[in-house]
Amino acid sequence: MSSNVTLRIKVSIGKLTLKLFKIPALTPYGLSSALLLAFASRLFIVLVAVLGSYFLPIINPNAWDSGVPVLNLFARWDAGHYFRIAEHGYDQSTIGFFPLYPMLLRLLSAPLTPFMPKMWALNIAGFVLSNFFFFIAIVGLYRLTYSVFGNSKIAFGSCLFLSFFPTSVFFSAVYAESLTIALTLWAFLMLEKNKKIIGSLLAFLAGLSRPIGFIAFIPFFIDAIKRRSLSTAGLAIFSFSSIIAFDVYRYTLVGKSVVMSTLQAIFKIINTKPLLVFTDLFVQPRFNFALNIVSVMIFFLIIISFAYMILANKGIGYLAYSAALLIVYVFLSTFQGFPRYSLMIITSYWLLGYIWSKSQNVGLFCLTWSASLMGLLTVIFANWYELP
Repeated sequence: MSSNVTLRIKVSIGKLTLKLFKIPALTPYGLSSALLLAFASRLFIVLVAVLGSYFLPIINPNAWDSGVPVLNLFARWDAGHYFRIAEHGYDQSTIGFFPLYPMLLRLLSAPLTPFMPKMWALNIAGFVLSNFFFFIAIVGLYRLTYSVFGNSKIAFGSCLFLSFFPTSVFFSAVYAESLTIALTLWAFLMLEKNKKIIGSLLAFLAGLSRPIGFIAFIPFFIDAIKRRSLSTAGLAIFSFSSIIAFDVYRYTLVGKSVVMSTLQAIFKIINTKPLLVFTDLFVQPRFNFALNIVSVMIFFLIIISFAYMILANKGIGYLAYSAALLIVYVFLSTFQGFPRYSLMIITSYWLLGYIWSKSQNVGLFCLTWSASLMGLLTVIFANWYELP
Protein backbone atom coordinates (compact mmCIF):
# COMPACT_ATOMS: atom_id res chain seq x y z
CA MET A 1 0.00 0.00 0.00
CA SER A 2 2.75 2.43 1.01
CA SER A 3 4.60 1.81 -2.26
CA ASN A 4 1.46 2.68 -4.25
CA VAL A 5 1.06 5.90 -2.28
CA THR A 6 4.71 6.78 -2.89
CA LEU A 7 4.30 6.11 -6.61
CA ARG A 8 1.22 8.33 -6.79
CA ILE A 9 3.06 11.13 -4.97
CA LYS A 10 5.99 10.90 -7.42
CA VAL A 11 3.63 10.95 -10.41
CA SER A 12 1.80 13.95 -8.96
CA ILE A 13 5.06 15.83 -8.38
CA GLY A 14 6.19 15.02 -11.92
CA LYS A 15 2.97 16.33 -13.44
CA LEU A 16 3.15 19.48 -11.31
CA THR A 17 6.74 20.11 -12.41
CA LEU A 18 5.81 19.72 -16.08
CA LYS A 19 2.92 22.12 -15.62
CA LEU A 20 4.87 24.75 -13.69
CA PHE A 21 7.75 24.89 -16.18
CA LYS A 22 5.55 24.32 -19.23
CA ILE A 23 7.62 21.32 -20.32
CA PRO A 24 5.66 18.99 -22.60
CA ALA A 25 5.45 15.39 -21.43
CA LEU A 26 7.84 12.91 -23.03
CA THR A 27 5.94 11.32 -25.92
CA PRO A 28 7.30 9.30 -28.88
CA TYR A 29 7.07 12.17 -31.38
CA GLY A 30 6.76 15.12 -29.03
CA LEU A 31 8.95 18.17 -28.56
CA SER A 32 10.55 16.76 -25.40
CA SER A 33 11.69 13.68 -27.31
CA ALA A 34 13.12 15.90 -30.05
CA LEU A 35 15.03 17.93 -27.47
CA LEU A 36 16.33 14.78 -25.81
CA LEU A 37 17.73 13.48 -29.10
CA ALA A 38 19.12 16.93 -29.87
CA PHE A 39 21.00 16.76 -26.57
CA ALA A 40 22.26 13.29 -27.52
CA SER A 41 23.56 14.71 -30.80
CA ARG A 42 25.60 17.31 -28.88
CA LEU A 43 27.09 14.64 -26.64
CA PHE A 44 27.95 12.60 -29.73
CA ILE A 45 29.68 15.58 -31.34
CA VAL A 46 31.76 16.31 -28.24
CA LEU A 47 32.77 12.65 -27.92
CA VAL A 48 33.74 12.35 -31.58
CA ALA A 49 35.70 15.62 -31.47
CA VAL A 50 37.66 14.50 -28.39
CA LEU A 51 38.45 11.06 -29.83
CA GLY A 52 39.41 12.54 -33.19
CA SER A 53 41.77 15.06 -31.62
CA TYR A 54 43.36 12.30 -29.53
CA PHE A 55 44.01 9.79 -32.29
CA LEU A 56 44.60 12.05 -35.30
CA PRO A 57 47.22 14.75 -35.81
CA ILE A 58 46.55 18.43 -36.45
CA ILE A 59 47.93 19.10 -39.92
CA ASN A 60 47.23 22.82 -40.28
CA PRO A 61 50.43 24.74 -39.50
CA ASN A 62 48.44 27.93 -38.86
CA ALA A 63 46.30 26.35 -36.14
CA TRP A 64 45.87 28.27 -32.91
CA ASP A 65 44.47 27.08 -29.59
CA SER A 66 42.32 28.91 -27.04
CA GLY A 67 43.69 26.65 -24.32
CA VAL A 68 40.35 25.50 -22.92
CA PRO A 69 40.27 21.69 -22.64
CA VAL A 70 37.66 20.07 -24.94
CA LEU A 71 35.88 23.35 -25.73
CA ASN A 72 38.88 24.54 -27.74
CA LEU A 73 37.91 21.89 -30.30
CA PHE A 74 34.86 24.01 -31.12
CA ALA A 75 36.81 27.25 -31.50
CA ARG A 76 38.36 26.78 -34.93
CA TRP A 77 38.68 28.83 -38.12
CA ASP A 78 36.21 31.76 -38.06
CA ALA A 79 35.90 31.57 -34.26
CA GLY A 80 39.13 33.56 -34.08
CA HIS A 81 37.52 36.44 -35.99
CA TYR A 82 34.52 36.43 -33.66
CA PHE A 83 36.87 36.49 -30.66
CA ARG A 84 38.77 39.40 -32.16
CA ILE A 85 35.62 41.44 -32.82
CA ALA A 86 34.25 40.70 -29.34
CA GLU A 87 37.52 41.79 -27.72
CA HIS A 88 38.76 44.63 -29.93
CA GLY A 89 35.94 45.64 -32.29
CA TYR A 90 36.05 45.77 -36.09
CA ASP A 91 38.99 46.36 -38.40
CA GLN A 92 39.63 45.85 -42.11
CA SER A 93 40.10 42.09 -41.70
CA THR A 94 36.82 41.46 -39.87
CA ILE A 95 34.26 43.68 -41.59
CA GLY A 96 32.76 40.65 -43.34
CA PHE A 97 31.45 39.29 -40.03
CA PHE A 98 28.11 40.53 -38.77
CA PRO A 99 27.80 42.07 -35.29
CA LEU A 100 25.08 40.29 -33.32
CA TYR A 101 27.00 37.11 -32.45
CA PRO A 102 30.23 38.82 -31.31
CA MET A 103 28.13 41.34 -29.37
CA LEU A 104 26.42 38.54 -27.45
CA LEU A 105 29.78 36.81 -27.10
CA ARG A 106 31.22 39.90 -25.44
CA LEU A 107 28.26 40.28 -23.09
CA LEU A 108 28.25 36.64 -22.03
CA SER A 109 32.01 36.46 -21.52
CA ALA A 110 32.19 39.66 -19.42
CA PRO A 111 31.20 38.02 -16.08
CA LEU A 112 33.85 35.32 -16.64
CA THR A 113 36.84 37.52 -17.41
CA PRO A 114 37.70 38.40 -13.77
CA PHE A 115 38.22 34.69 -13.04
CA MET A 116 40.08 33.40 -16.12
CA PRO A 117 42.04 34.46 -19.24
CA LYS A 118 40.04 36.44 -21.77
CA MET A 119 40.39 33.74 -24.44
CA TRP A 120 39.04 31.12 -22.05
CA ALA A 121 36.05 33.31 -21.21
CA LEU A 122 35.30 33.92 -24.90
CA ASN A 123 35.60 30.24 -25.77
CA ILE A 124 33.32 29.11 -22.92
CA ALA A 125 30.81 31.87 -23.68
CA GLY A 126 30.79 31.00 -27.39
CA PHE A 127 30.21 27.29 -26.79
CA VAL A 128 27.36 28.01 -24.35
CA LEU A 129 25.85 30.64 -26.64
CA SER A 130 25.90 28.43 -29.75
CA ASN A 131 24.43 25.40 -28.01
CA PHE A 132 21.76 27.47 -26.27
CA PHE A 133 20.51 28.85 -29.59
CA PHE A 134 20.75 25.39 -31.12
CA PHE A 135 18.12 24.15 -28.66
CA ILE A 136 16.06 27.30 -29.25
CA ALA A 137 16.22 26.42 -32.96
CA ILE A 138 15.02 22.86 -32.27
CA VAL A 139 11.96 24.22 -30.46
CA GLY A 140 11.34 26.70 -33.28
CA LEU A 141 11.67 24.09 -36.01
CA TYR A 142 9.36 21.66 -34.24
CA ARG A 143 6.62 24.25 -33.73
CA LEU A 144 7.00 25.79 -37.18
CA THR A 145 6.90 22.38 -38.85
CA TYR A 146 3.82 21.37 -36.90
CA SER A 147 2.19 24.68 -37.82
CA VAL A 148 2.89 24.16 -41.53
CA PHE A 149 2.22 20.41 -41.84
CA GLY A 150 0.06 19.62 -38.79
CA ASN A 151 1.98 16.38 -38.28
CA SER A 152 4.00 15.60 -35.15
CA LYS A 153 5.98 12.83 -36.88
CA ILE A 154 7.22 15.22 -39.57
CA ALA A 155 8.02 17.81 -36.89
CA PHE A 156 9.94 15.25 -34.85
CA GLY A 157 11.78 13.86 -37.87
CA SER A 158 12.74 17.35 -39.06
CA CYS A 159 14.29 18.14 -35.67
CA LEU A 160 16.05 14.79 -35.67
CA PHE A 161 17.77 15.52 -38.98
CA LEU A 162 18.60 19.10 -37.97
CA SER A 163 20.38 17.62 -34.93
CA PHE A 164 22.29 15.02 -36.94
CA PHE A 165 22.84 16.92 -40.19
CA PRO A 166 26.33 16.26 -41.65
CA THR A 167 27.61 19.74 -40.73
CA SER A 168 25.67 20.08 -37.49
CA VAL A 169 28.97 20.61 -35.64
CA PHE A 170 28.66 24.28 -36.60
CA PHE A 171 25.64 24.56 -34.31
CA SER A 172 27.97 23.85 -31.37
CA ALA A 173 31.04 25.66 -32.69
CA VAL A 174 31.82 29.30 -31.93
CA TYR A 175 30.03 30.31 -35.13
CA ALA A 176 26.84 32.28 -35.73
CA GLU A 177 24.93 29.46 -37.45
CA SER A 178 22.79 28.44 -34.47
CA LEU A 179 21.92 32.05 -33.67
CA THR A 180 20.89 32.77 -37.26
CA ILE A 181 18.74 29.68 -37.73
CA ALA A 182 17.09 30.14 -34.32
CA LEU A 183 16.14 33.75 -35.08
CA THR A 184 14.95 32.80 -38.57
CA LEU A 185 12.80 29.87 -37.45
CA TRP A 186 11.20 31.89 -34.67
CA ALA A 187 10.58 34.78 -37.06
CA PHE A 188 8.72 32.39 -39.35
CA LEU A 189 6.85 30.90 -36.39
CA MET A 190 5.67 34.37 -35.36
CA LEU A 191 4.53 34.94 -38.95
CA GLU A 192 2.51 31.72 -38.73
CA LYS A 193 0.94 32.93 -35.47
CA ASN A 194 0.15 36.30 -37.06
CA LYS A 195 2.52 38.07 -34.66
CA LYS A 196 4.18 39.84 -37.54
CA ILE A 197 5.77 42.73 -35.66
CA ILE A 198 7.67 40.34 -33.39
CA GLY A 199 8.48 38.15 -36.38
CA SER A 200 9.86 41.02 -38.44
CA LEU A 201 12.01 42.13 -35.49
CA LEU A 202 13.45 38.62 -35.19
CA ALA A 203 14.06 38.56 -38.96
CA PHE A 204 15.82 41.92 -38.65
CA LEU A 205 18.08 40.46 -35.93
CA ALA A 206 18.74 37.42 -38.12
CA GLY A 207 20.00 39.87 -40.73
CA LEU A 208 22.48 41.22 -38.18
CA SER A 209 23.80 37.76 -37.35
CA ARG A 210 25.08 36.51 -40.71
CA PRO A 211 25.31 37.93 -44.26
CA ILE A 212 22.49 35.71 -45.55
CA GLY A 213 20.27 36.36 -42.53
CA PHE A 214 18.42 39.22 -44.23
CA ILE A 215 16.83 36.72 -46.67
CA ALA A 216 14.39 35.92 -43.85
CA PHE A 217 12.35 38.88 -45.14
CA ILE A 218 11.08 36.82 -48.11
CA PRO A 219 8.20 34.94 -46.39
CA PHE A 220 6.99 38.25 -44.95
CA PHE A 221 7.09 39.84 -48.40
CA ILE A 222 5.19 36.92 -49.98
CA ASP A 223 2.62 37.06 -47.18
CA ALA A 224 2.18 40.78 -47.88
CA ILE A 225 1.54 40.04 -51.57
CA LYS A 226 -0.96 37.30 -50.77
CA ARG A 227 -2.89 39.48 -48.33
CA ARG A 228 -2.30 42.74 -50.24
CA SER A 229 -1.17 44.20 -46.95
CA LEU A 230 0.89 47.38 -46.97
CA SER A 231 1.64 46.99 -43.26
CA THR A 232 3.14 43.52 -43.76
CA ALA A 233 5.10 44.83 -46.75
CA GLY A 234 6.48 47.54 -44.49
CA LEU A 235 7.53 44.92 -41.95
CA ALA A 236 9.23 42.92 -44.73
CA ILE A 237 11.16 46.04 -45.77
CA PHE A 238 12.12 46.62 -42.13
CA SER A 239 13.43 43.04 -41.90
CA PHE A 240 15.42 43.52 -45.09
CA SER A 241 16.92 46.80 -43.89
CA SER A 242 19.24 45.11 -41.38
CA ILE A 243 21.86 44.45 -44.05
CA ILE A 244 21.73 48.08 -45.13
CA ALA A 245 21.94 49.34 -41.54
CA PHE A 246 25.06 47.31 -40.84
CA ASP A 247 26.60 48.30 -44.15
CA VAL A 248 26.19 51.98 -43.28
CA TYR A 249 27.87 51.28 -39.93
CA ARG A 250 30.75 49.48 -41.65
CA TYR A 251 31.15 52.38 -44.05
CA THR A 252 31.57 54.80 -41.14
CA LEU A 253 34.24 52.49 -39.69
CA VAL A 254 36.37 51.58 -42.69
CA GLY A 255 35.02 53.69 -45.55
CA LYS A 256 33.94 50.67 -47.54
CA SER A 257 30.52 49.39 -48.59
CA VAL A 258 30.45 45.61 -48.45
CA VAL A 259 27.00 45.44 -50.06
CA MET A 260 28.18 47.37 -53.12
CA SER A 261 31.38 45.33 -53.44
CA THR A 262 29.34 42.12 -53.08
CA LEU A 263 26.94 43.21 -55.83
CA GLN A 264 29.90 44.02 -58.07
CA ALA A 265 31.38 40.59 -57.34
CA ILE A 266 28.06 38.91 -58.19
CA PHE A 267 27.87 40.61 -61.59
CA LYS A 268 31.51 39.75 -62.26
CA ILE A 269 30.96 36.09 -61.34
CA ILE A 270 27.81 35.82 -63.46
CA ASN A 271 29.73 37.19 -66.43
CA THR A 272 32.93 35.19 -65.95
CA LYS A 273 32.16 32.12 -63.80
CA PRO A 274 28.44 31.34 -63.78
CA LEU A 275 27.47 28.75 -61.19
CA LEU A 276 30.73 29.21 -59.25
CA VAL A 277 29.81 26.44 -56.84
CA PHE A 278 30.24 23.85 -59.60
CA THR A 279 33.61 25.06 -60.87
CA ASP A 280 35.71 23.31 -58.20
CA LEU A 281 33.83 20.01 -58.17
CA PHE A 282 36.77 17.92 -59.35
CA VAL A 283 39.73 19.85 -57.98
CA GLN A 284 42.16 18.51 -55.37
CA PRO A 285 40.67 15.00 -55.51
CA ARG A 286 42.73 13.50 -52.66
CA PHE A 287 40.78 15.34 -49.98
CA ASN A 288 38.37 17.94 -51.31
CA PHE A 289 36.79 15.48 -53.72
CA ALA A 290 35.29 13.54 -50.78
CA LEU A 291 33.72 16.73 -49.43
CA ASN A 292 32.49 17.60 -52.90
CA ILE A 293 30.67 14.27 -53.11
CA VAL A 294 28.92 15.12 -49.83
CA SER A 295 28.05 18.51 -51.29
CA VAL A 296 26.55 16.93 -54.42
CA MET A 297 24.38 14.63 -52.27
CA ILE A 298 23.16 17.56 -50.16
CA PHE A 299 22.55 19.62 -53.29
CA PHE A 300 20.27 16.98 -54.80
CA LEU A 301 18.56 16.53 -51.42
CA ILE A 302 17.72 20.23 -51.50
CA ILE A 303 16.39 20.07 -55.06
CA ILE A 304 14.17 17.10 -54.17
CA SER A 305 12.96 18.96 -51.07
CA PHE A 306 11.83 21.83 -53.31
CA ALA A 307 9.81 19.38 -55.41
CA TYR A 308 8.30 17.94 -52.24
CA MET A 309 7.23 21.39 -51.03
CA ILE A 310 5.66 22.19 -54.40
CA LEU A 311 3.73 18.91 -54.44
CA ALA A 312 2.65 19.34 -50.82
CA ASN A 313 1.57 22.90 -51.64
CA LYS A 314 2.57 24.07 -48.17
CA GLY A 315 4.90 26.77 -46.90
CA ILE A 316 5.45 28.47 -50.27
CA GLY A 317 7.06 31.47 -48.57
CA TYR A 318 9.56 29.20 -46.83
CA LEU A 319 10.23 27.41 -50.11
CA ALA A 320 10.99 30.76 -51.71
CA TYR A 321 13.31 31.60 -48.80
CA SER A 322 15.17 28.29 -49.19
CA ALA A 323 15.37 28.69 -52.98
CA ALA A 324 16.84 32.19 -52.56
CA LEU A 325 19.49 30.79 -50.23
CA LEU A 326 20.38 28.09 -52.74
CA ILE A 327 20.72 30.65 -55.54
CA VAL A 328 23.05 32.77 -53.40
CA TYR A 329 25.16 29.74 -52.53
CA VAL A 330 25.34 28.50 -56.11
CA PHE A 331 26.69 31.83 -57.33
CA LEU A 332 28.90 32.82 -54.40
CA SER A 333 30.12 29.70 -52.59
CA THR A 334 32.34 26.75 -53.40
CA PHE A 335 31.35 23.11 -53.07
CA GLN A 336 33.77 22.72 -50.20
CA GLY A 337 31.84 25.23 -48.09
CA PHE A 338 28.41 24.25 -49.39
CA PRO A 339 27.66 21.60 -46.69
CA ARG A 340 28.01 24.24 -44.00
CA TYR A 341 25.97 26.87 -45.83
CA SER A 342 23.18 24.38 -46.55
CA LEU A 343 22.37 24.20 -42.83
CA MET A 344 19.99 27.14 -43.29
CA ILE A 345 17.90 25.53 -46.05
CA ILE A 346 15.00 24.29 -43.93
CA THR A 347 13.13 22.45 -46.68
CA SER A 348 15.78 19.71 -46.45
CA TYR A 349 14.75 18.93 -42.89
CA TRP A 350 11.10 18.90 -43.89
CA LEU A 351 11.72 16.39 -46.68
CA LEU A 352 13.73 14.13 -44.36
CA GLY A 353 11.07 14.52 -41.67
CA TYR A 354 8.41 13.46 -44.19
CA ILE A 355 10.49 10.41 -45.16
CA TRP A 356 10.84 9.56 -41.45
CA SER A 357 7.07 9.83 -40.97
CA LYS A 358 6.33 7.48 -43.87
CA SER A 359 8.99 4.82 -43.38
CA GLN A 360 11.17 4.60 -40.31
CA ASN A 361 13.36 1.98 -42.00
CA VAL A 362 14.24 4.40 -44.78
CA GLY A 363 14.40 7.19 -42.22
CA LEU A 364 16.87 5.24 -40.08
CA PHE A 365 19.03 4.58 -43.14
CA CYS A 366 19.09 8.32 -43.93
CA LEU A 367 19.79 9.13 -40.27
CA THR A 368 22.68 6.65 -40.12
CA TRP A 369 24.17 8.17 -43.27
CA SER A 370 23.74 11.69 -41.94
CA ALA A 371 25.08 10.94 -38.44
CA SER A 372 28.11 9.14 -39.89
CA LEU A 373 28.97 12.14 -42.03
CA MET A 374 28.40 14.40 -39.02
CA GLY A 375 30.99 12.42 -37.07
CA LEU A 376 33.48 12.59 -39.93
CA LEU A 377 33.03 16.31 -40.53
CA THR A 378 33.22 17.02 -36.80
CA VAL A 379 36.67 15.41 -36.70
CA ILE A 380 37.69 17.38 -39.80
CA PHE A 381 36.60 20.63 -38.15
CA ALA A 382 38.08 19.92 -34.70
CA ASN A 383 41.45 18.86 -36.15
CA TRP A 384 41.83 21.98 -38.28
CA TYR A 385 41.47 20.11 -41.55
CA GLU A 386 40.22 22.13 -44.48
CA LEU A 387 36.51 22.63 -43.77
CA PRO A 388 35.71 26.36 -43.97
